Amino acid sequence: MTLSCSTISTITYCLSKDTGSGCCDPRVSGTTYHAKINIGASDANYCLSFYGDSNTSGLSDLYQHNYIINSTLPDLQVGHQQIYYQTTQLSGKVFLSSLDFGKTGYGAGVINLKSHDPGIAGENLNCGEIVQNYSSLLPPAPLDVLSLLDVSLENPTNQLEIPLRLEHMDYGTNFITGYMLNDNHDLPVYSCSTSEIVLSDFEFFEQQLSFGDPGDNSTREFTGGLTSFGFFEPEATLYRVPAGISTEEQNGEKLQYGMFGIFF
Repeated sequence: MTLSCSTISTITYCLSKDTGSGCCDPRVSGTTYHAKINIGASDANYCLSFYGDSNTSGLSDLYQHNYIINSTLPDLQVGHQQIYYQTTQLSGKVFLSSLDFGKTGYGAGVINLKSHDPGIAGENLNCGEIVQNYSSLLPPAPLDVLSLLDVSLENPTNQLEIPLRLEHMDYGTNFITGYMLNDNHDLPVYSCSTSEIVLSDFEFFEQQLSFGDPGDNSTREFTGGLTSFGFFEPEATLYRVPAGISTEEQNGEKLQYGMFGIFF
């Protein structure tokens, strides 16, 4: 903190923690001001009081300013339904919870940084840089899975369940960041948690191995393969379209098989 007067003056100040009894009085226990004053060596409510004394203008008014120093980051717990997805699966979920739900000035969000690793081995971003600057990262462009949400009306005993759908993810590695914001300070304070989520498919293979028995003409063969799975579903289902054929009707449902795009 820097102090100054409109005329050449001697400035006297005192700085104390305000525990409810008010500020200290610089006229009783003051220190002459010579250099910038450091406020907030530890978390507390600080009170700075000061006045100036000029040969030409006399004593100034007594001024007081309060400063709340709080280095506590927002509380945040992030969970994932799973970390490996296939394009044949239904949508997943990201779980967010916080003891700061229900407090004014707090918000929550989820960002998919795509293949941009925010850790030291990658982009080396802190939480504030992730949330404030993710849109400036090079392609593939990150996106909001959940835009900043005011959580002042959320119950701290509840958790948010955020859908993680196919359009939220790229094939391969996705760095999903959940964050909490405390916007009650001069500058916002963030907490983040980043998880590596992988979107992939079955590894299709086809192999054929042959082994001969010594001494005769007989052979042993092993052949292996992996085919796509099938399942029964109502024929009227409209939100997924299989690239296969219908067979084995059972109780009004048909076994569909082939390639399925059922991630919706």
